[in-house]
Amino acid sequence: MAHKIKTALLFTTVLLTATQVAKCQSGHNPIFFYETLKEHLFEPARVADISGFSLKKKAGTLNFKEGKLYLLKPVAEKTVAAVFIGKGMFHLSLPNQIERAQALRFLKADSVAQPFTAAYLLFSDETAMELQQRLQFVQAKVPEHVSQLSKKVTQWMLKERGTNLFSRIVSDLTNDFSGGQGLFLAALEQSQERLNFHKYLIFTTDSRVRENVGLMQYFPHRAKKDFYTVNSFAAKNDNTDNHLAHRGQFAIRHYELDTKVQKNGKAEVRAVLHLTAISDRLQATPLTIFDEVKIDSVLSAQGDTLAFVKEKDEAGFTVFFNKKMAAGDTTEITVCYSGKILERINENYLLKQSLHWYPRSGYLNPATYQLTYRTPDKMQVLSVGKKIEERREGDIQVTRWKQETPVIGIAFAFGQFDSSQFDFSDLSIQVYSAKHRSKTIRESIAGDVMASLHFFQNMLGDFPYPHLQIIERPGQNSNSYPGAIFLTSVSFGDYLDGVMEPLRAHEMSHQWWGNLVGWQSYHDQWLSEGMAEYSGAMATQFILADDKKFFEVLAGWRSDLLEKGHIGISNGLRLFGFSLSALSRSDGLQAGPIWLGQRLGSKYPVDYYVNVYEKGAYVFHMLRTMLRDFKTGDDSRFLSMLKDFAHKFKGRRARTEDFEQIVTEHFQRDMHWFFKQWIYGTHVPTYVYDSKFVNSAEGYKAELKIEQKDVPTSFRAMIPVTISFKNLETETTLVEMTSQNKIVQFGPFSEKPQKLIFNDYHGVLARVKH
Repeated sequence: MAHKIKTALLFTTVLLTATQVAKCQSGHNPIFFYETLKEHLFEPARVADISGFSLKKKAGTLNFKEGKLYLLKPVAEKTVAAVFIGKGMFHLSLPNQIERAQALRFLKADSVAQPFTAAYLLFSDETAMELQQRLQFVQAKVPEHVSQLSKKVTQWMLKERGTNLFSRIVSDLTNDFSGGQGLFLAALEQSQERLNFHKYLIFTTDSRVRENVGLMQYFPHRAKKDFYTVNSFAAKNDNTDNHLAHRGQFAIRHYELDTKVQKNGKAEVRAVLHLTAISDRLQATPLTIFDEVKIDSVLSAQGDTLAFVKEKDEAGFTVFFNKKMAAGDTTEITVCYSGKILERINENYLLKQSLHWYPRSGYLNPATYQLTYRTPDKMQVLSVGKKIEERREGDIQVTRWKQETPVIGIAFAFGQFDSSQFDFSDLSIQVYSAKHRSKTIRESIAGDVMASLHFFQNMLGDFPYPHLQIIERPGQNSNSYPGAIFLTSVSFGDYLDGVMEPLRAHEMSHQWWGNLVGWQSYHDQWLSEGMAEYSGAMATQFILADDKKFFEVLAGWRSDLLEKGHIGISNGLRLFGFSLSALSRSDGLQAGPIWLGQRLGSKYPVDYYVNVYEKGAYVFHMLRTMLRDFKTGDDSRFLSMLKDFAHKFKGRRARTEDFEQIVTEHFQRDMHWFFKQWIYGTHVPTYVYDSKFVNSAEGYKAELKIEQKDVPTSFRAMIPVTISFKNLETETTLVEMTSQNKIVQFGPFSEKPQKLIFNDYHGVLARVKH
């Protein structure tokens, strides 16, 4: 069974209390505050009759037509929740066509206007003040449904999303957010399940996240997936600093991880986190971590015990400090935790969470690492970083590693391995496999890796790291870290010519795309995965010197995207991955544009892969085609563009807009039209064409009629058209389509053409009919 970190709507937190606790600004114990909130006590003395009352929260408006509002009992003079029972209407103003299309995908309407009969409100912003100023509260009976709704929503978020809402509220109040900062959440219930959202929508505004407006759809007890992200965007004309992945947090600049691993997959970890405050008046911080671990203790730099909150099923925890800190202040905490972070598969062990097996903060923030692993006798640990020491302590093997260049994550492999070292002129490659593998397969993998490495070095510059390890990883996924590639065990199995090479090259290319050049947000991750996917295919084209294999890969992408065909010829997924039935159930290209990134898989995971990896790869192929010199077959303009991109953003996080600027510079023309169509759009053209050869007084001519369908009238494309002759010579022209119909003439030629190839090189992602 695959284990995945639960995606949090806000940030994730997780309950253990320490003997010494932090204090809220008002002097109250945050743990007492938290425990009191969990009682879900609503006061009979604080009930308001509502008629025509509205709450405006950024792009969302809650209209409470008629009913009653019940306030949660205040804790430390703070009111943080309310429940409405009655009739209401929710409206959400969507900022662009992309978000309107997502509303149509999930709600069957391109706008959000949904009635509700109950609403659970949770808030750490100024909502409490607004309610108390605008409403009159009196004594009245509190129905049982009020506390039941409060309990249901908080339990759903905890169990299904890994999010502890009350911990979040206590954290905000401890940090004393003001000026409209904080969280507002409205869980809207509709008693009639005939509506598209099947009872529940969850609307949020959150000053801690970059996209501070969110809308989710919740299907209680739905198999496999309960929550869908409908909308997520930054509100317009908002003063929130949306360039920070999260507000009110600490950045972790350096880790010291001491990990003791057992043969049953359990581990005990002592993690020292070196923190820097990124905002003022901070006294609490959320940290994400694999939800199956148990936090044993948290200590300050002075050795004091710190209060923290962690619940079962949560994908994180919240730490409370003994004093407030200002932006730029540094400190460190020690987190001791334990849990089964490894799963045994065959001979070796799979790290269940490659990124979240240790505490994290923010979105893939880079850090340096000092690592110590303690393992049983005859077992090995292979880690990202450089091994600096190996020794024995009784029957325990101890290894120490160091990662001095900041990286976005660290991982390790655990088990028993055979290895082979392969020395090349400029680099030594160490390949580790399971014990039963032959040296021949390790040689084959090393050969493919080195061949692709030379290709990428020629294209992008020198290999950016001092060493390279290739490590067999149980399971079907692969991961690439600086100087270390964890390659799926499938790639160590039976060899399939033309299938495994792209997979290995894909992971090799991540040494540049993803590790050397990062991405800024989930909207930009296609720059890494799409480029790696295309690089894998392109490297294979050169390694095997086989254009046919390359175009088979291209055909696989096109089939997946346009025909819901056999996925993953590009990545060796003939053996593993998504099934044909999964493809047939997916939304495909209609899931949304590449720019939506991980949100594409909110409903069907396959849609993320198909669009970000395969359509993303095809975007790079179309750029390559447009920059190609067809007379010589020279791709130097395209390769120069990629090298320029890698050079300018070395050690940085790139945005889609940054890459568009690079493309514009190398095309020497405004290329926004291309990005608007292929990155921010979903349309794919259909071409119906007819051609004929005619003999005229000037010589032979070719006449081509093209009809462009299924796209807006403004759609543009550069279509390669090749004329071939009997002597095997060819002439290729890029035909620019800027209208629905076009007639093009080629020639005159001295000899009669033999064939016209429309959309040669599969240069445009399109359906073609003749």
